[in-house]
Amino acid sequence: MTDKELKNLKDMLWHSADVLRASAHLAANKYGQPILGLIFLRYADILYKQHKTITEE
Repeated sequence: MTDKELKNLKDMLWHSADVLRASAHLAANKYGQPILGLIFLRYADILYKQHKTITEE
């Protein structure tokens, strides 16, 4: 991925996040909880995949 493509992706993701926040009508201190939940689920998924790979070997 080129630097220009990466910048475009980053800009698009930030814009999407802004649209989601605006349409959800959440204050900044209210949308942290769902985001932390998503981060936790991603972390759990990574650990699960690592454990699964180790046990299959």
